[in-house]
Amino acid sequence: MLLFPKNSKFSKSFSNKKTTNKTENKKNIPVHSNLALISTEAGFLTNFQIESMRRYLRRFVKRQAKYFFPNFPMLPITKKPNETRLGRGKGANRYWAVVIRNGSILVEMNGYNYNMLNYHLNCLKVKLPIKCKVFDKRFWWIL
Repeated sequence: MLLFPKNSKFSKSFSNKKTTNKTENKKNIPVHSNLALISTEAGFLTNFQIESMRRYLRRFVKRQAKYFFPNFPMLPITKKPNETRLGRGKGANRYWAVVIRNGSILVEMNGYNYNMLNYHLNCLKVKLPIKCKVFDKRFWWIL
């Protein structure tokens, strides 16, 4: 179940390199849950990385907690095949990505066992290409 939009206005988009080093305008506090994984740097998350996070949570957390992913990959990333000459237009879509800014929420989790949720959110950091931290809503003033 890889994430990609059912239809988009344009099949290919411009490269979004200028928007990656911006920060979120608002302070992100989790709405749906008590614990969250918040990015501390900007970058891209692909649909494969979001899917690997979802599979990890489904496998280890099971039904002991609810989790929510507020980001959806809407940006098509293209790549031309290897050993192709210049010209001949833009390459085909390879995968979909979402632009993650500094301070945006990646995963929200809600459950009764805080130690287990905190442990699994710390394990999720390894699967991501950007630096992030675990945010607890009980200690929101520390953010």
